[in-house]
Amino acid sequence: MDYYTAIGNIVGLEAMSLILAINVILLSIFLWRKLFKLARERYRLEGAITL
Repeated sequence: MDYYTAIGNIVGLEAMSLILAINVILLSIFLWRKLFKLARERYRLEGAITL
């Protein structure tokens, strides 16, 4: 991205920004979702709060 900014290539900069956004979304879907599911299953609070 730094290269495209330095030479003033807006199309290249937009493409790299889109690729970065897609990487962040895919990381969120495939990695963090599994980790949160594992944490929910492992650290479940059953019967801890009674009303």
